[in-house]
Amino acid sequence: MAWYRPRARALAACTAAVAGLALLPGVASAAPSPSVASVAAQVEALQERAGSAAEAYNGAKLDLAQVQSRLAKAQGKLSTQQKAVAAATSTMGALAAAQYRSGGMDANLELLLSDDPATFLQQAASLDQISAHQTELVRKVAVARAQMAQTQLAIAQQAAQVKATRDQLAARKAAIEGDLAKAQRLLSSLKAEERARLLAAQRLADERAAAASRAARSAARAALLSAQDQPAAASSFGSSGSSGTDTSSSSDGSSGSAGSASPSPSGSGGAGAAVAYAYSKLGSPYVWGAAGPNVFDCSGLTMRAWAAAGVSIPHFSGAQYGAGRRVSRSDLQPGDLVFFYSPSEHVGIYVGGGMVIHAPRPGSSVKLAPVGSMPYAGAVRP
Repeated sequence: MAWYRPRARALAACTAAVAGLALLPGVASAAPSPSVASVAAQVEALQERAGSAAEAYNGAKLDLAQVQSRLAKAQGKLSTQQKAVAAATSTMGALAAAQYRSGGMDANLELLLSDDPATFLQQAASLDQISAHQTELVRKVAVARAQMAQTQLAIAQQAAQVKATRDQLAARKAAIEGDLAKAQRLLSSLKAEERARLLAAQRLADERAAAASRAARSAARAALLSAQDQPAAASSFGSSGSSGTDTSSSSDGSSGSAGSASPSPSGSGGAGAAVAYAYSKLGSPYVWGAAGPNVFDCSGLTMRAWAAAGVSIPHFSGAQYGAGRRVSRSDLQPGDLVFFYSPSEHVGIYVGGGMVIHAPRPGSSVKLAPVGSMPYAGAVRP
């Protein structure tokens, strides 16, 4: 899995934020300093790359847990096999001792107690010299030792895989932390005044996004209340609000119809609980590898949202893509998981009206966004 997939989209958010500095009180209307705009673009690119690497890290963590589980099972199996071999060997020893006391140990029993009774069975000229019981004991020991050798080989292979996965985790963690540290150094390279202006512009952009989210949610609630009073309208709203129509033709993600002019915080059963949870986390900071309760990465948010509905899904967008029934973009309903760029790179939860709630990247926070604002990769219904 690639740590970072180059993206064709423009770095619009930070560029727009910097360009919007002129809107702040006391800031001249002249174009912002190119160095500030350049730093903003580089910082966002590094944060985007760290976000992609964070999902790869989540995938490696999931792989490690699975390999460790297989290793533990193999080790338990080996312990059982070792006890079986020890018990059979002890029985053969008792037979040999009894025969020795009755007149000396037969040569065949000496072979029975050898380290490789399987070789004895293959080379013996005749099994008539050995009692049926002794023959069965030799066969059991030979089979058990062969199985034990296979299990030991499997353990060695899985232990090597555990080490390789741990090394992969360490490398990906270093890559994430390196990109975020570089982004911080870039910000620190700005003069204090420039850094303050950039941060102020980013805060302004976040406040506007939060205000838009609140307004959209209020409008959706009002529409739902109105629909409850008018059953026919409710049916119409429900079908249009969850139709998943591509809304990228309008700037706010709406299709222009009354039913989808704003996102619907609805959804039946578990989907409704998942959507409600996602709404409750709007504004929560993005932290890579986090899954709540107050900070999230993208798959951590969707995992916790569906956990609130009583459904367990993995903390990795790539695994979440296989954790439900695939649905088409035209059939999206509130609660569906929507994947972007590639199924393993980014995920959000559909809330109706052509909108998703997602945790975008480091340096950002959980927010509402149009489905069409990112390259669409697919969707599943848990």
